[in-house]
Amino acid sequence: MPATNHAPFLGSAQPPCPLAGSPSHVSGCGTERYDLQRRRANISQAEEFLVHAVKYLFPPELNGETRGVPTAWAAAPLAGELALQNDLPPVWPDPHGRRRGIAITPLHPAVPGLAQRDPDLAERLALVDAIRMGDLRIRNLAAKLLSQRPARPAATA
Repeated sequence: MPATNHAPFLGSAQPPCPLAGSPSHVSGCGTERYDLQRRRANISQAEEFLVHAVKYLFPPELNGETRGVPTAWAAAPLAGELALQNDLPPVWPDPHGRRRGIAITPLHPAVPGLAQRDPDLAERLALVDAIRMGDLRIRNLAAKLLSQRPARPAATA
């Protein structure tokens, strides 16, 4: 997974993460985690970080009822795997969204728009949200489904 600045793709002037594009010695990445010459991250370690740290680094902020894009267990692929309750589903707030639910703050403000344009990305981000806000059973299922997905080719900046 090449390390590139996805800020232009996300519609912002700065990278979404303050450590994005930082040298490995600044960001705390050792040479076994990131290869500066090949600009590649260790996929298994990145996955381990995502599964175990994302819920602490990016805790979900639940807000009021709104219209939006379904996420977590209310979106594919988890929606087909779990028996949903009658409660309002979690959604990324978006005025063009098709579902009404409880608003969850996305990882980045551009997520709802990107998710509507790229279904595969939407599913991956929904799985990350399930890891962020789900109980143990949902987190484990989301982590399993995320690890079964092939790595996407990185966008070039």
